[in-house]
Amino acid sequence: MSATPIEHVKPEPTNKPGQPYKLKQNIPVGISSLQLRGPINPSFYDCDVTASLRVLPLTPAIKLGNLKGNLQDGVTTNGGFAWMKGSVTLFRKEDKLWIRANFVLRKSTHTFEFGIMPLSKSEEAARSNEMEETAPSQTPEEAALNKKSEEKVTA
Repeated sequence: MSATPIEHVKPEPTNKPGQPYKLKQNIPVGISSLQLRGPINPSFYDCDVTASLRVLPLTPAIKLGNLKGNLQDGVTTNGGFAWMKGSVTLFRKEDKLWIRANFVLRKSTHTFEFGIMPLSKSEEAARSNEMEETAPSQTPEEAALNKKSEEKVTA
């Protein structure tokens, strides 16, 4: 069993608040490279990422599958062909995007799990979620009237 040298994986920059981030990550797996490509929306923790394996630098990447869904639940794809099989899972842990992968390449097993990038909700999305959870459903006019009546009671 071999471990993937994590120091070779370059960290991704943080995203602009509220904007989807285009993930473009290459992770060394033995003599191959696992490629992750696609948008990640940190505000809602969803993704639509394609996982591919590039065996040699001059060969095209071979698609393993799509990772589409909510990162809170985790999204997994399983793939394989004649001399390779494995699975890739993306998930949210400690407000970061994490990857867990398990591969068998030419009788050599590669397993790893680590954080790729921060996943912090935008302040705007977090505020709207808080307001939905705490505020009763009322119009702005009703809210203003309630506020005025509260001020009269305290005065």
